[in-house]
Amino acid sequence: MKRPILFLTLLLAVQVLIALGLYLGDQSIASSDTDRKLLGFTSAQVDGLEFSGPASEHLVLQKTADGWILPEHFSALADADKIKQLLATLEGMDRPWPVAKTADAGKRFKVDEQDFERKLVFRGKDGVMATLLLGSSPGFRKVHSRLSGEQEIYDIPFSTYQVSCKSQDWIDHGVLQLKPEEINAISFADFKLTRHDGVLLMDSLTDNEQTNTVQAQKLLGDFARLTIQDIYSRSEQPLPGPVDLQVQLTLKDGTTRNYTFSKRDAKEDKPSAELLKVTASPLIYMVNSSLVEELKGFNRALLAQTKPAAEPADKDAGTTATRPPPSG
Repeated sequence: MKRPILFLTLLLAVQVLIALGLYLGDQSIASSDTDRKLLGFTSAQVDGLEFSGPASEHLVLQKTADGWILPEHFSALADADKIKQLLATLEGMDRPWPVAKTADAGKRFKVDEQDFERKLVFRGKDGVMATLLLGSSPGFRKVHSRLSGEQEIYDIPFSTYQVSCKSQDWIDHGVLQLKPEEINAISFADFKLTRHDGVLLMDSLTDNEQTNTVQAQKLLGDFARLTIQDIYSRSEQPLPGPVDLQVQLTLKDGTTRNYTFSKRDAKEDKPSAELLKVTASPLIYMVNSSLVEELKGFNRALLAQTKPAAEPADKDAGTTATRPPPSG
């Protein structure tokens, strides 16, 4: 009687040990998966990015010695800070517990090789390092994802809008911006502002005129903070419409930049944009037409104001304060 009980006890103990071993093994795997990063490389190793969308959308970003560019969009300079932020976000992302592991789940969560919302290809010096597929969204700022070649599907804190396939979302919109102190003179057709002792002042003022420094500072800011909307074409092409405004800037190093603004064909898209050609720039840019209208509002009458009339001197000044009050 004792032998069967002993045998059953030993069998139960073995089963408990096996179950415990399996549990600890699963926990070890879970811990290992959770501690791993989603991408197994650093952002510094990335030399190229490719984004694809479901409707034949495609965008390429490439790192060069001069910075990130869009090689398929006039090789325009890309927003390096935006790319750095994107790569840092993905680099620091942990690989969470999978929400699914089957091949059929790829289609259900729209992370299939042929059915996806976004495909992100990461390239390094030796070629493709990883391909990340983004699919359906389970909630706000969350998206299902899968690495190509793996079956595990993850729910990560990310959004497809962060990897737009539109080139205008990735260009460097501040490529023409300058520091205000770099601008030494601004010349329009009927007036010129020149820097004197750190301040832009009107040239050729009459004795009773002075510079409207508030308006001069506003004009300086318009050029220093000038932003572009997109790229229109290469600069070798002629401007398609008539010249709307011409302005010349003289920079601190003595070089000059000619800014030529031109109207666009009304039949073209983006009617709110005008074209801008800048000396020595390889591209023709698109800028907001409201900026051009604001610049056209600057003229000599606005920037040269009449000096306030001097108040007549009071002959009794300095004596009235000590004069005693009248008696009675």
